[in-house]
Amino acid sequence: MADPSIQVGADSQLATTVFEMLGKVPPLPKECCIFKVPECLRSVNEEAFTPIVISIGPLHHEEKKLQPFEAHKKRYLSSFLQRNSNISLEDCVKLLRGCEERARNFYFEDQFSWCYSSDEFVRMMLLDGCFIIEFFLEEENEYDPVKKSHSLWNSVARDILLLENQLPYFVLNNLYNLVNGPEKRCSRVSFHQITLHRLNYLLIMGQPDHFIRSSCDDIKHLLDILRVFFVPSTTRILTKETAKVRRIPSATTLHESGVKFNMGTTNCFLDITFTKGVINIPTMIVEDRTELVFRNLIAMEQSQEDTTTFIGDYFYILDSLVNTANDVAFLQSNGIIENYLGSNEEVAQMINNIENGVVARIDRNYYGALMQDLNDYYSRPWHQWKAKLRRDYFNNPWTIISLCAAFFLLVCTLIQTVCLVISVRR
Repeated sequence: MADPSIQVGADSQLATTVFEMLGKVPPLPKECCIFKVPECLRSVNEEAFTPIVISIGPLHHEEKKLQPFEAHKKRYLSSFLQRNSNISLEDCVKLLRGCEERARNFYFEDQFSWCYSSDEFVRMMLLDGCFIIEFFLEEENEYDPVKKSHSLWNSVARDILLLENQLPYFVLNNLYNLVNGPEKRCSRVSFHQITLHRLNYLLIMGQPDHFIRSSCDDIKHLLDILRVFFVPSTTRILTKETAKVRRIPSATTLHESGVKFNMGTTNCFLDITFTKGVINIPTMIVEDRTELVFRNLIAMEQSQEDTTTFIGDYFYILDSLVNTANDVAFLQSNGIIENYLGSNEEVAQMINNIENGVVARIDRNYYGALMQDLNDYYSRPWHQWKAKLRRDYFNNPWTIISLCAAFFLLVCTLIQTVCLVISVRR
């Protein structure tokens, strides 16, 4: 049996070692906002989170398949420096060196940034940041293979919206302001406005005022711009009653029970309302990049505990409304879905799969009260009877005419019977 005094000494030494190890663990930065996508989401659709041509930031920086694009970044850096002869490469490096510590704090995982030396990290921010700025500026160049090739341009536009492929927004803004200068060498407008213009094809479903009123510090990275744009215009208060969310019936089933579907009048597709048997849902545009963008937005919501999961909650209710291609066709006929993806089956499959792997926060669902009201409305027999009556007997003019004729005949028969009874009694 081991000597107790020796065991106590070994325990004390182990405790000291663990304590020293804990002292080396850096605290979680307050500005941390760029995360590695959880495996439960990545495994469902890995392509939606993986860059195909360009790496931005540290996570995918070393991947071999993305190295050929580094030559384009260097060429874009040269173009960036030529915009302002008063700005040198050393000025850019000094600016980014001053941003380095804060920029590192935007990344959650150690492998995102801390494995790179100061020079390596600054060099990466310089090449990636200048590339994005040049990519956003609209000058055409017939010798530029990135902007000349439609497929390559689309691939880059896709990759810069991935959660794992982000650069802090303040870095981009600072670099742009440096090269633009007081003389406005690049453009008369701010980087905010340039970004708004370049991402307009996605932002048409959001609230423009949210972005215009925001400052550089409000926006964390390019993907976060969509989050700022897509915040609903109304605030809902969650209570214990509304937190008990139950899935609602499909769109066609609700319609058959008397719920009327209208296209919402606001720009933001998240502004769903339900009052007096009418549900208003603004139009959602479905195209090739829809699934990728929303999967990355949901991954960002899932990674931040203090963030309201607007996108995830929206697809929770949409997944309930859409069970089959018929539900998609019904919503499309009411202007709620604009389908540029392909068949209705593809849209239904995309909607049904996008929530796979998502940890639903049932007690904090933004649409909890709305779903409860829908379920209450659906569960009342009178609404279903009224809808059946309207569907079976008032769905076309001939049915209405036949029903009126039958009613008129019934009234006449009743009058004739009453008259006959009165004459007999006399």
